[in-house]
Amino acid sequence: MTAPRDLAGESPVVFERLRAEAFRGFADSVDIDLNASVIIVHGPNGLGKTSLFDALQWVLVGELARLREARMRQSDEYIVNAYRPGQEAVVDVQLRLNGQQVRLVRRGNHSRSILTWISAEAGTLTGQEAEDLLARMFSGGTDLDLATSLNACGLLQQDATRDVLLSKPRDRYDTFSKILGLGELADIQQWARNNADAANTDFKNAEGQVAAAELETVQAEQRLSALRRTAAERPVLADVTARLHALVASSGFPHAVSLESRDEAAVATAAASTVAREAASLADDIRRLMAESASLGQADPVDTEAASARRIVATSSLEVVGIELAQARTELDRLQAAQESLATMASAVLPHVDGPSCPVCGQGVDEDDLRDRLRQLEEGLSTVDTQVRVANLARALAAAESELVLAANAEREGIAIALTRQRLQLDLERARERIAALLSPPALFGLSRQLDITEEASGRLDALADAASRVAAMGRELISAWDATATADETRAVSALAAATAQTDASLVRREGLAIAKSAAANLHEATRSARLEVVRREFARLGPLAQDIYSRLDPHPTFRDIDLVSEMYRSVGTTIAQVRDPVSDVAADPMLIFSSAQSNIAAISYLMALNLAASVGAPVLLLDDPLQAMDDVNVLGFADLCRHVRRQRQLFVSTHEKRFAVLLERKLAPRHPSDRTISIELVGWDRSGPVIKPRDVPDQIGSQSPAFATVA
Repeated sequence: MTAPRDLAGESPVVFERLRAEAFRGFADSVDIDLNASVIIVHGPNGLGKTSLFDALQWVLVGELARLREARMRQSDEYIVNAYRPGQEAVVDVQLRLNGQQVRLVRRGNHSRSILTWISAEAGTLTGQEAEDLLARMFSGGTDLDLATSLNACGLLQQDATRDVLLSKPRDRYDTFSKILGLGELADIQQWARNNADAANTDFKNAEGQVAAAELETVQAEQRLSALRRTAAERPVLADVTARLHALVASSGFPHAVSLESRDEAAVATAAASTVAREAASLADDIRRLMAESASLGQADPVDTEAASARRIVATSSLEVVGIELAQARTELDRLQAAQESLATMASAVLPHVDGPSCPVCGQGVDEDDLRDRLRQLEEGLSTVDTQVRVANLARALAAAESELVLAANAEREGIAIALTRQRLQLDLERARERIAALLSPPALFGLSRQLDITEEASGRLDALADAASRVAAMGRELISAWDATATADETRAVSALAAATAQTDASLVRREGLAIAKSAAANLHEATRSARLEVVRREFARLGPLAQDIYSRLDPHPTFRDIDLVSEMYRSVGTTIAQVRDPVSDVAADPMLIFSSAQSNIAAISYLMALNLAASVGAPVLLLDDPLQAMDDVNVLGFADLCRHVRRQRQLFVSTHEKRFAVLLERKLAPRHPSDRTISIELVGWDRSGPVIKPRDVPDQIGSQSPAFATVA
């Protein structure tokens, strides 16, 4: 046998034939032709219209929830016909599904039933295999069960119309969102919620573990303390304790701590060790500070202000001499250049003057006079004085530089001494603070907190350090005596205390980690819940125009002309609330609270039909059991017109107990296309064998319709 294909969503399901026997109102076997796009079931109340719808529901989901909830006792039978007691009810339907013929047969009673699937492609499947394949066909593989999807958007039975909008807002939110194909979002939100709940449970358990561990630690401490109080009477401990008291008394190290337990001895020993280290360190610091103070006191005093003024004067003198020296050197360079130019000119001219006249211009030339004039020019360009001046200025510049260095050194020395004095003063203040802290309270060591920075102070601190060291050593001996004389119970108590303390620490660390995980899980749950709400809102907004179109066609109220589904968070739970609105006054209300029964039925029908047309979970049929009750003629006309459009996408079953409404539906839903077929099933009576049925085909109106009417249809 070949594996069946997933047939959901490829084309509408069409019920072709139904056979029922011993089921509800059908005692004897009845065979009903359903192979039409519209099936109109009509007849007076009580003749079996609802039994026909029940048969289709039972064969699909194996249950009639409204009857199960209405029974008085668990054993009450509501599936098998009352005139066929002890027998099995049988509903056998034939469907046309994606070009394949499928036969569904369900047998059973109120307590159990078995479904059989028969098709050429899948072969014969029975029980759960058949149920699973049927669920995939109608529910599109989503996690929304077939009964929920069918009752929410495929089957509207008599007296259950208003239940569509009377269900709990939370249930309506979940069901409608799953019908629209958003079931995975619900799964993700549920996972996040489960994760948050688990994290919260883990955190609470961790808090309980912390409390238990802390209690165990306290009890372990109490047990150990009780054991050690009795242990203080041991002879060895009494001897070591007496010697420690004697040492403290003789060393000038009076104590204010009892030594009646090992813990108290450990505290006193640790305190004595700390005092020994701090006292020795302070004594060394005092001697260092005193040496630095003495060294600083022997240093020659330095007038920092005078040294600063001297540096300023030296700097100014250095600048003036530097300028004058630069000018003198410039003048010397000029004179030397002029001398060189004159010598060059004389050496070039004199060799050519060997006659009474100039060889160039012909004028008379007195050679001796020429030589005298050249000599005078050379003497006027003498550099001797300038060279002397440059040398003197260079010596003055060196002297000014030396003076500046001396002045700057003196200034830096004065500043360094001042800073050293400040640092030393701060060190002295810190030493006094450490002494005050060490000797607090003074009664503990018998020393004054006003101990100053002197040689005597360092000596007394050395003595204190020595005494504290001997007390600490004796304290360690006392602790060893406690440990050496410890009983088995005491040893176990010490181990128990260590284990309890470690468990407490581990529990605290785990609780902190779980607190972080709890917060993260809560944030994730909130994020998924908000994201789902936003997606559902968008999908409902997409559904809104379709529901509004249906509602407008039925037109149940003169002022509340709009209808909508509002999704929101209420007490951290997603909810969906139906609302009708007056677009002129912008007033909104719940139709279940302000509408009449007929009007609220129309509001419910609007959403059921919108969901049926928009459902992504597969709702290939629309079964409406007496939806016209309490409707007036205008509403029925709108409903009939609406059904003409629905039949193009869904196989439509509709029933009514009103003869005139049946006639109206037959006229409005008569075939107007060659592919259309409308079956009228009239129930004209009922006896112990079941209803008396008169089925017939509604004559078509293909030849009589106008072109304009054909376009609308």
